[in-house]
Amino acid sequence: MKFQFRTLKEDYTKSLNGIFIYYLYPSLFFSVLFGLILSLSIANPNHENSNFNWVRFLVSFPIITALFLFLSWGRKYLKSIKDFKKKKEKISDSVLSIEVVENGIQYKTLISDKDVFKPWSGFKQVYESKNFNYFIFNDGQYLFLNNFNNSKESIHEFTTLVKEKIKPFQHKISKGIIWSSFIPVLGLIFGFVIFIRGISERNLNYFSIGILSFVATVVGWIVFGIFMDATEKNSGSNKFSTKNNLNQIVKELAYYKLKNGEFPENLDSLRLQNQFLSIYETDFKMSPFSESKFREFYYENQDTTYILRAIGPDEKPFTEDDILPDY
Repeated sequence: MKFQFRTLKEDYTKSLNGIFIYYLYPSLFFSVLFGLILSLSIANPNHENSNFNWVRFLVSFPIITALFLFLSWGRKYLKSIKDFKKKKEKISDSVLSIEVVENGIQYKTLISDKDVFKPWSGFKQVYESKNFNYFIFNDGQYLFLNNFNNSKESIHEFTTLVKEKIKPFQHKISKGIIWSSFIPVLGLIFGFVIFIRGISERNLNYFSIGILSFVATVVGWIVFGIFMDATEKNSGSNKFSTKNNLNQIVKELAYYKLKNGEFPENLDSLRLQNQFLSIYETDFKMSPFSESKFREFYYENQDTTYILRAIGPDEKPFTEDDILPDY
């Protein structure tokens, strides 16, 4: 089966610009992602009310974008532009003849008289835009058809034929992995991979599955948090954390008296010798609709001794829900 498509001289440059945009969007996404990671990992803790460094992000973003573009397709793009400029005067409007054979297609490129053969297994993706239909190959090369200079019926017939032929060679994500992506938290790994593939391949289905995977995790976490708070399943971990904080304060009080000869008037004084010391009772809520509370420990200096305890949910000292240190 043979197809013939009209190809204009200026189509080549326009197609290069179109394929550049094709690679631009994934590069921008990955650049934002890596820029955020980079800025957060080396964030300035002294930044006012923030642990995110905008300066590093704004500096790193264009650098990472340029790097992604260059590594993904930039080198081939520059080489194609260079080859086109060399042969620009020899190129004219022509007819692109494509012969469909059993195991692939055969054609001649616009800037070369050599026959090119591409097997069905060598197709990476069929990308349809407003102006051009692109047939992208695994080696980074591509074939383009102008949608306005050719019969829509012919382009549709050829595009449909190619899609059918390359189906057996496309690596689709298995249904098991797709269903696994909807498992809250654990499925985020699969969902993220599917999301990235949806971005890179312009696959709306994979992109949507990745988004739904994130939504499933958020909904699952909210439901789990509501259940844990309603049944007070996490009260044990709160008490354990509170008791650990109390025991640590007991050690700090003993060290303070050894160093100063007396106990401090308040627990804030202990922060001078241990800035990481927690002087609050932990009452953490897992549901985003519940408010976590961090109540300051009750402390009273009695000269030769002291009273230390967590006042509990009723927020009153010396009641049954108080939590005491182990020693």
